Amino acid sequence: MKKMYGVLCVVGLLLLGTSSNANAALIIDFDNVSFDGGTLLPLGGNNFSGVNIVFDTILLKDTTAGTTLAGVQCGVATSVGAALASDTCKLNFNTAANTFTVTSPTGLWGIGADNLPYTADRGGLVAGTAGLPVLTGSFTNFANVVGLTNSLFAATGPDSKNPALLAFFGLAPGTTFTFANTDIWTNANGQVTEADLVNQVNEVVPEPASMSCSALVCSPSPTGRDVSWRNTARRPGRL
Repeated sequence: MKKMYGVLCVVGLLLLGTSSNANAALIIDFDNVSFDGGTLLPLGGNNFSGVNIVFDTILLKDTTAGTTLAGVQCGVATSVGAALASDTCKLNFNTAANTFTVTSPTGLWGIGADNLPYTADRGGLVAGTAGLPVLTGSFTNFANVVGLTNSLFAATGPDSKNPALLAFFGLAPGTTFTFANTDIWTNANGQVTEADLVNQVNEVVPEPASMSCSALVCSPSPTGRDVSWRNTARRPGRL
């Protein structure tokens, strides 16, 4: 299985290319710590749709210091047992319609000092996120590579983030991004087993919002359940 992941990853890189700026200090990491799920569906005409691909955690990280600076969770629960999959953030896209959106059904909440979703130290609601898009984008390129037991959907394109989320993370309002590499792994039935998306900013903005993309993330979880979206950020003046 790991060998096939590696083979498909190389194919994805060849199809869509890699970033020229891979070393970054800051990243925004969309992850699925407590929940996973979603489906990739063929639409015909070499088009695809992603339906309800799950994220429950969004973290701002400093990769140079190896620290997490801030984070939010999707949903209000203060324990994993009380958390609902319906409250998690969902990625939906349609390549034929050229749409790509992550939405928070019930809002984003401060994740607390432990940086884990659905625990007792959960913070307050991030106003302006409930029932609204967290991320909105479109496609410039995409491809689906089919392996023996799994498939890799890879894509690129521009996107922008919810201004309330940017403000919570101390990033400049109106900052736009490119999901420079996107890879979504599915099993033979089209069920999502892993997804990684890497963003870069399209303009120079004040620190810490100056961003650049890293190379395609292709490190599958041993359990095959990790789903994460990563946005890389480089501090001005650093190579």
